[in-house]
Amino acid sequence: MMARVSRRRSASGDPARKTSTWLAVSWRLAIVISGGFALVRSYHPFSNNPNTGMFRYFTNLSNAAAILYFVCALLAMLAPAYRPGRRILWRPLKNMLMMGLLVTMLIAQVLLNGIWTDGKVNPSLLFLHLLTPLMMLLDWLFFDAKGVMRWWEPVVWLLWPFAYLVVTLVLAPISPIRMEDGKYAEYPYGFIDVAALGPVRVAVNVVVLLVLFIILGYIIFGIDHLFKAFIRRGHRS
Repeated sequence: MMARVSRRRSASGDPARKTSTWLAVSWRLAIVISGGFALVRSYHPFSNNPNTGMFRYFTNLSNAAAILYFVCALLAMLAPAYRPGRRILWRPLKNMLMMGLLVTMLIAQVLLNGIWTDGKVNPSLLFLHLLTPLMMLLDWLFFDAKGVMRWWEPVVWLLWPFAYLVVTLVLAPISPIRMEDGKYAEYPYGFIDVAALGPVRVAVNVVVLLVLFIILGYIIFGIDHLFKAFIRRGHRS
């Protein structure tokens, strides 16, 4: 029992671990600020016409969910009972949100306007479509344990975009989205607009999107286990 207690004390008192913990806290706080700034700016809270339809977009929902996750993580990390290296919340949930942000980033750059509006960089889109997703990827790279992902996790990560697509397609004909210019639209994204493209084309687009999630998910899974192999080689040498 004494040996176990001493090991716990040495682990929690390790300066390197404490430094890593505070770096992680600082970085995750920066993610919360980054995503929060973009969401507040997108909502236009001080405008006569706040952007009430913004949370019908996958980008905004993914950023909001990531912010909520990291707020909970920060509260756990700052609690007196927290020990450096301790697992925070449910790890696959974080990876699922990271995948949502990364796919959003890729789609925004390829199919949408990326970070541009009328030829100028839009600060909200810069943070939502680029900076926050990259910050979350770097958080995983630098602060998460490697080699712990299970083979089935990339499949579970599909639950987030799939649930969004189902809810969006159900709400489209019964609850139009109020756009920033005051006009209304049924669909937040043109590539799922059943009225314009037809059900078959939209079904193909959805399948392609989910396949993209799967492919990117298993790329992340492969990188995760490659890092574990490199770490093992480093310890052996």
